[in-house]
This record gives sequence, C-alpha cells and structure tokens, in this order.
Amino acid sequence: MRGLETFSQLVDYSDNSTSYSINCLPTIISDTPRFPWRGFLMDTARHYLLPSTIFRTIDALSYSKFNTLHWHAVDAESFPVISDTYPLLSQEGAYAPSAVYSHELIKAVVAYGKERGIRVVPEFDMPGHAYSWGKGYPDLVVDCPDYNSNINNVPLNPTLNSTYTMLASFIPEMAKLFTDDCFHIGGDEVVFGCWEDNAQVTAWMQQNGLDAVGTLQYFEDMVAPILSKANKNPVVWEDLFDDGVNVPTQYIVEVWSDQSTLQSLVKAGYRTLTAYGYYLNNQEPSPGETTSQWVDTWKLMYSTDPLDNTSLTPEEIDLVIGGEAAMWGEQVESLNYDSRVWPRACAVSERLWSPQDVVDQTDATTRLTEHRCRIARRGVGASPIVPDYCSLPYTPYVEF
Repeated sequence: MRGLETFSQLVDYSDNSTSYSINCLPTIISDTPRFPWRGFLMDTARHYLLPSTIFRTIDALSYSKFNTLHWHAVDAESFPVISDTYPLLSQEGAYAPSAVYSHELIKAVVAYGKERGIRVVPEFDMPGHAYSWGKGYPDLVVDCPDYNSNINNVPLNPTLNSTYTMLASFIPEMAKLFTDDCFHIGGDEVVFGCWEDNAQVTAWMQQNGLDAVGTLQYFEDMVAPILSKANKNPVVWEDLFDDGVNVPTQYIVEVWSDQSTLQSLVKAGYRTLTAYGYYLNNQEPSPGETTSQWVDTWKLMYSTDPLDNTSLTPEEIDLVIGGEAAMWGEQVESLNYDSRVWPRACAVSERLWSPQDVVDQTDATTRLTEHRCRIARRGVGASPIVPDYCSLPYTPYVEF
C-alpha cells in the first residue's frame, strides 16, 4: 500500500488535466519507514468534527505515509461518543444531540482506516479532564469548589467502587468498537488539589494511608486489569511517570514535554512515542516575537527528531517506536480543519518515515509544495506554504 502511494507520487500533474506523464527511464526506489508508529492526534472534544472531516483526514493520512489515527475522543468540554451501557454520557455531555458519534459511525471509521492502512487508536482520558463525564453521572467526578472554575481541573472520583464498576463496563464496550490492540487512557494533568479539596476524597485517602500520588497509583492499578481483560495494550501520557506513578513496562508512554523525559522513560524500559515539538496547534508567534522572527512551524517540526539530544544504545533506540503530530481542537473545527493541519503535518510524517540524515529544508520545501498540490487535487483543503500555482480540478463560479 505504501509502495503504491509512492508510485502514485511519480505521476506528473501538468496544467492539462486530461493527460499525465510518468518517468519512462528506469526508476529504482529503495524506501522503508524508520519508525513503526507514525501517528496523528485528532481531538473531537474541544470542537465536534463532522464525520466527513474524519474520513477525509484518514484519506490524507494514507496519502502522507502516516499509519495511525489517535482519536482523542472526549475531554472536559464534551463527551460526543455514544455509550449503550451509560447513555447519559453523550446525552448530557455532548454539545448537542446531533454532535455525537454512534457505534455505527465508529465502526465505519475503523473499517475505513483499515482499508487505507490507518489504525484507529482511541483515547478516553482518565482520571483527569473528566468534567463532561459528570454531566450525565455526577457521582463519577469530584466536586472541588476551589478548582471548579476551570473544568479541566475536574477528575474522576477514584475512591468509589461505582467508578470502577462503570469503567469495567464502559472500557470493554469501547474496546469492541475500536479493534486495534492499543487503547489510550490518558493519565495527563491530574489536578491533585481537586482531590485534596474534597472532604470525602481526603477522608478516604487518610483512611487508606494514601497521598494524592498514592491515590492516582490506586486508580491506575484498578484500571489495569480492566484493560488486560479487554485484551488491550495501554497507552498513557508521560504525566503518570512524571508524577511518580509506577506503571507496568508493557505500557506505551507518550511524551509531550522534552527529549530528556523520553530518554528517562527508555532507560526505565518503556516503549515510547513522542509528540514533543509536533503540536500543530502551536502555530502563532510567542509573545514579543515579530512575524519576521517566526519560523514556519512545519520547519520547526521537520527539524525536531525523536532522538535529538539523547544518548541511547541500539537496544534502547528500538524502544522509541515513533511519534505523533497533534492537532488539539481548541481553535479548529470542520470549517478550517484541513488548512490548519495540511500540509504541515507532513513534516512530521517525513521525519518519522525518512532516514535521520534527511534534513535539508530546501529540498523538503519542494516536496511539500508538490505534495500539498497533490492532496489538494484529491479533495483535501491543504493550504499553501509558499507562493505557487496548483491546478485544481474545480469549475470557477465565473468564467471570463
């Protein structure tokens, strides 16, 4: 499949849309991906994305040598995934009755991805970022008056057996829909202060001789067998490791902060993914910077290698299984999604596919400009990165 995509990229699309050419001379291509996990994170919680946007994103991923869609399905802001076992999650937690993803739609997305060589790995972040879970089932989350002003502070309640009863039904339900071996459970940005601000939680912690970190450890220990019974390999964010939680070494840990954290995780024996330097939503100049000081963000991502500033043995390097471009959804929806993602995400896909010494940005600009036009001709609303002309197969509103 990847070879056929490479072959399709040898076709020269001239301005004449009725004829195309391909190199007639002997052409030998020797190519193989550097990393086995070449992912893209799609966030459907901060803004609801239309199903057509999801399917089109899978198309673009397959055109661009990605192989994994990391579907960050829910978050504090909304819970758009329908659950048959806990229907109030989406009935109360989604933005609107129509802003939901049914079981049939999820199955269609997974099948569509499989046909195009794209794995679909879901993320249901827990125990943090759980405010939307509590809209339908208030007992699932913790009430912490000093922290409730920011809904991202609200976590699941780790002290109640009912929380784990719910997860023991919900996780297997989702595991049947998302058939990939991996299942992302988040674990990031758990606000301990919220637990410590709740009298019921603090009483439970004192009774069991646990502090906040110990309580988080307890939660992870309770969730682990649920995932194991569902035959899923857990994926988590680095925050659990940073907080001092002991997670099994069979977990895959995703790094977002820096390469020293990645190295520490690898040295501890964990398989790792890196999203460090690959956040597509970080596209504006920093405070105090002028536009002339701002480097195109695709170049920053292209120049960030997963193994930069690390000192790893060959065996440890094998534990770095890949990375992900991440488009967090605070400022994107279906109307502007394509232009914000493409073709900049391709800088990450090439970094994860090509050899480490392929770093020339001038050459990459040529390839990226051509590929932007290619995927635009295939229906992806990719934005230009330099002044150019791309002959698109559309009919203008007015012909002169």
